Amino acid sequence: LLQKIQKWLVFLDSAGALDSWKPEGPVAFSPAILFRDINRPRVVVCHDMCGGYNCDCDENYPMNCGWDVTDAFVYFSHHRVTIPPPLWIRRSHQHGVPILGTFITEWQEGYRENILVFCKSTEVRRHYARQLAAIAAHHGFDGWLVNIEAHLPPLAEIPQEAIPTDAPSGLTPHAAIVVDFLTTLRNELHARVGPHALVFMYDSITHGGRIQWQNGLTSENMAFFSCTDGFATNYCWDTNQLTLSTALAASTPASSLPDHRPDPPPASAPTDRRYDLLVGIDCFGRNTFYKEGAGCREAVDQILATGTSVFLFAPGWAKENCPKERRENWQLFDREFWDALGLCRVRTHQ
Repeated sequence: LLQKIQKWLVFLDSAGALDSWKPEGPVAFSPAILFRDINRPRVVVCHDMCGGYNCDCDENYPMNCGWDVTDAFVYFSHHRVTIPPPLWIRRSHQHGVPILGTFITEWQEGYRENILVFCKSTEVRRHYARQLAAIAAHHGFDGWLVNIEAHLPPLAEIPQEAIPTDAPSGLTPHAAIVVDFLTTLRNELHARVGPHALVFMYDSITHGGRIQWQNGLTSENMAFFSCTDGFATNYCWDTNQLTLSTALAASTPASSLPDHRPDPPPASAPTDRRYDLLVGIDCFGRNTFYKEGAGCREAVDQILATGTSVFLFAPGWAKENCPKERRENWQLFDREFWDALGLCRVRTHQ
């Protein structure tokens, strides 16, 4: 039992632990899986189940039914730094799917840690980004979902040395700080893991440094979309928000995001960034127009109609909510759930 527990405990719970992290043991290998070249809507699965790092969500839920429609996989928990357990890294790569960990700051403790990570100085902030890239390279996974779900401090409390002097023009100071972190992280991942590495940003913080979920792509968060490989929207969107978000993403050329590969993208690669808009669907249907479980197909239908991509939160819903009389064969209920979503349609989307 102790060995099983130890192999799951690869998370870090504080900025201090991230600051002092050092590699131990051999460096793992991350194969080059080119998510950005997929010229169609994509499906990103966010494995948010039972808090993460336990037998139920790791060993007993291998997601056997979902791999055939998954283009990228995010292992999620509410620890500060969520490093995917080795068995999920193996599963993902065996299916040709890149896998990301999660860096999250949230609640009052997240506010305090935002000051430590983002707002001490530019060099300190970039150090933390380099640490995250080094962790991904060491463990052999492919990037990070970044979720800044706590406010940044007011501008008057941020020292001048924390505001980058080389930020793109037109950004607010708070946006410049976040963009600097995301850009450094992406550059470092490309250098350490490879140019196939990914950074996704979650729809939480705005360019003013405040938490205000937009449920889409707006002028409040466009700066973060512009410097990352994918932007995952909160899942409480409506049809109008989806339409406006799609227009913004479709008007952004794919070439606007730096590509560090030695060779140019293939001619078949996307020309705009519509597929980098990852529209959130919550399988539990919390505060959404669609219902939980199979009812999420209504959201899938709307997303596919716009030609954007799917960010599927918590598909472990099927195992957690399998009717009592069917639990001995919950895998069949899980299969029915995945089939009902109709995500296979992204593979033939025109």
